Order: sequence, then C-alpha cells, then structure tokens
Amino acid sequence: MIDKATWYKIKYIYNSVKKVYDLYSEGIKLEEAQIQYDTTLKHGDIGPHVQVLHYYLGVIFFFDDELPLLTIDSIYTENTKEMVMNFQNKYN
Repeated sequence: MIDKATWYKIKYIYNSVKKVYDLYSEGIKLEEAQIQYDTTLKHGDIGPHVQVLHYYLGVIFFFDDELPLLTIDSIYTENTKEMVMNFQNKYN
C-alpha cells in the first residue's frame, strides 16, 4: 500500500535523481515536481495516480542498480506491490 510517508519519500528520491531544482534540463514542468499526495493506493487500483507512481518508481529504479525494475503499466499489480516494498526496504 502507498501511504503518505512512502509517497513523499518516493517524491524526495525522484526529485534527487532527476535534479528537479534544474527543471529545464529535463523538460520537467513545475507541476510535475509538485504533485501532492491525495489518495492511498492499493492492489487493484487503476488510473493516473498509479501511472504517476509507476513513472516515479521507474525513474528511481533506473538509476538505482540495487532495485529491480519490474513491469510498469497503469494497474497496481503484484509487480507494483513488489516495487513499493523494495523501495520501502531500501529507503526506509
């Protein structure tokens, strides 16, 4: 399950990896860097919140060789759960 603490930790690591302070270098819009946590995600959820989660985790996992990159789609599946658990274990 994605709770508030996990969401903000994901955003923190994502922003660190992407160096969001330099927005123009990656073509990132300010709105993308400031997405707020507003819902708890769980197994079976679908839609844009899951897509954003997958995008953030995909970027983090791409730059962190210790984390396995799994299948990314717009559904909170067992792969998503495993990615979240790996992220939580690594980044507390």
